[in-house]
Amino acid sequence: MHETIVCKNCGNQFEGKYCNVCGQKTHSDHDKKIVHFVEDAFHFLTHFDGRLFVTLKTIFRTPGKYAEDFSNGITQRYFKPLSLFLLLVVLYLLFPLFMGLNVHLSQQKLGFLKGITAPIIERKLAATNLSMTELSYIYAQKSEKVSKILLLIVIPMFAFLLKLLFSKRKKYFYDHLLLSTEINIFNLLFNYLIFALFLTLIQKVPFFSDGMPAFVMFILGYLLYALYLVAAFKQFYRVGTVHSVIKTLLFLVGDFLILFIIYRLILFLVVMAFI
Repeated sequence: MHETIVCKNCGNQFEGKYCNVCGQKTHSDHDKKIVHFVEDAFHFLTHFDGRLFVTLKTIFRTPGKYAEDFSNGITQRYFKPLSLFLLLVVLYLLFPLFMGLNVHLSQQKLGFLKGITAPIIERKLAATNLSMTELSYIYAQKSEKVSKILLLIVIPMFAFLLKLLFSKRKKYFYDHLLLSTEINIFNLLFNYLIFALFLTLIQKVPFFSDGMPAFVMFILGYLLYALYLVAAFKQFYRVGTVHSVIKTLLFLVGDFLILFIIYRLILFLVVMAFI
């Protein structure tokens, strides 16, 4: 006969090591030993590293499969998509090699959105009695962190774009969110962390100091991003190569509008609201 145990978390009566309602493990005197504390830490690190390695390997080796597996309910072997994205955002906050999608206030004033941003900047200067230099400094201090946190809003915007492009595939919006998250994970990890680090190192070589080779590397990085999208669309939506290439070109247009116009406008408005 097995001992009936009352779960200390939810009060359910069960037999065995785990509660069949909430999943909590039974608590015993062994759990209070130092060796158990060490065992838990070791298990967490090995489990964490194992899932993270499998997730990153899948994302880079087979674009679209990570999102496809999650869509099909295959989740145990992987790191959760949104959790991984947030982890990378934290790394991006800690090691900001490049500005990424963030721009200086002067660029906001003179860029695509100057018809909207310039009057707001002038009103803010008049209301605060700050000089343009002072306002630019305050803006840069605040936007450095806000720009990275706001990357979260790109995921649903990309998902909506995917839903428009692949409306005939009859997928749930949740499915598009999964692929959008994978795309943003790749973009954040490859372009803003790995590729940014590579460019930072390569620009220290005298041959690359004139900037032109760095520009070529930037184009190469964008091309690799496009190839990733083609492969991801083929895998996730089960479409042919030509179809995937066409959708990738359309997606890149939407990508530009979302990242360099909509996102930057939202970033500008949010940061200016806090000044």
